[in-house]
Amino acid sequence: MEVVPQTKSSQIAIRYVVWKPLNRIATMENEAEKLLDLAFRAEKRGDRVEAIQLYRKVANGGSEHALYARNCADDLEKLGVGNPRYLIGGGSCNDFKNYHLVVGETRVSLAPQPMARARSMMLTCNCLFLAFFAMAIYLVMQKEQEEWVYYFLAALAFFTCVIFNAVVHHKFRSSNRRGEILVYDKSTGKISLPDHGLDFAIGEDIHIECITARESDDPLAEFRSELNFVSSVDGAEKRWNLLSEGSTINPFGKLTKSIAREIPIPVRRV
Repeated sequence: MEVVPQTKSSQIAIRYVVWKPLNRIATMENEAEKLLDLAFRAEKRGDRVEAIQLYRKVANGGSEHALYARNCADDLEKLGVGNPRYLIGGGSCNDFKNYHLVVGETRVSLAPQPMARARSMMLTCNCLFLAFFAMAIYLVMQKEQEEWVYYFLAALAFFTCVIFNAVVHHKFRSSNRRGEILVYDKSTGKISLPDHGLDFAIGEDIHIECITARESDDPLAEFRSELNFVSSVDGAEKRWNLLSEGSTINPFGKLTKSIAREIPIPVRRV
């Protein structure tokens, strides 16, 4: 088969007809992916206003991510842009999901997970850590690195497990020392906050709120989420912090749904 050499005019035509549009599409997709990454980071730190704006920018850009970005923006707008109030603090840390709802025949309580849960978590994560570092050491051995590299990876694996175990043990131990933080007595219809020595009746103007906000008025302060018990008397609201955690996307997971199902008071996301 005879190969026809390309002339200068045909090369220019290919450049402007084929390569230029392809480069423009690739650039648009790269820009959309960067904006999606920024939107995800903004959503993760709780800045929903910025996240919605970035998602809308991607949705209006015509890239293949437009539909996904539009759906993300719609979901965030349904949740609202958050609450400008700051966190009140003072509650138990729930970063390791160390609290759960205990449902009995006559009472429902928000109580700490048993220490057996902590030991199970430590065992599982330690196995994963050791498997990861064992694979890393094996790959390093294939390249015949210097001996100190092996010792460094082994020491890193050891300290990773030790520090993780210490943190998990401390969090669960602290939770167990504090004990139950909310109790609902089905027979009397009363809700108690044992930490504060307070009792409330179901008929009162009370609810539980899940809020994501900054820890202080410092613009560099991190966003966290809190689960608060709220009582309203004569239009004035008073709050008691039950739990806090670093997650800002679907904070407290299924815990809020369980509370709404088992305790007859409103649970609000603000």
